[in-house]
Amino acid sequence: IIDELGLIEETNFKNIVRSEHRIKSYLAGCFMGCGSVNDPIKTNYHLELAVVDESYARDLVRFISKINLEAKIIKRRSQYVVYIKKAQEIADFLAAIGATNSYLKFEDYRMERDFYNVGNRLANMDIANSVKTNVAANKQLDDINIIQNSIGIAKLDQDLMLLANLRLENPEDSLKELAEKFNEKTERNISKSGINHLFIKIKTIADSYRKGSDENAK
Repeated sequence: IIDELGLIEETNFKNIVRSEHRIKSYLAGCFMGCGSVNDPIKTNYHLELAVVDESYARDLVRFISKINLEAKIIKRRSQYVVYIKKAQEIADFLAAIGATNSYLKFEDYRMERDFYNVGNRLANMDIANSVKTNVAANKQLDDINIIQNSIGIAKLDQDLMLLANLRLENPEDSLKELAEKFNEKTERNISKSGINHLFIKIKTIADSYRKGSDENAK
């Protein structure tokens, strides 16, 4: 059958590459005969065609490039493995060879996994932002306590005194939340960066008393 169909003749390979449709059909047959794709639920995406001849593996890479996909070769024991690692290209390969149901299933799992990963990243960002807010708030509270113990926050100008009191009353608030409370009390429209600028002023004042305290301790 192989001889009659000319499957191993060089001229047959030349005929294959003349048509994208023939290339896709040939790759579909190769995948059915020696291909596999890992479960998309797993960590790494991987599709491969395992053959015993290196030159044939190079031909497969060339065929795959004809449908605008990139494959590479690795030697595994007595076999040469043509593989694709990128998730999108694996999906495109499955679509190209007509494995429509497998393509849809693969994409469904991939989107579900990507959605889960995005959710995790957003959750991690929220945690990081919360930690960052708490660290900044603790430093601000320390500055306010230095001023309170030195001259009292009542001696600060009106904006700084109001902000210091708001921070003492709301130790876990973000700058944005403090800005909203500040604006409610003053009927002004100070931004988050404006609140941060006021905290810089508070820190400068606190540093001057902190420095004096350190020198007295010496």
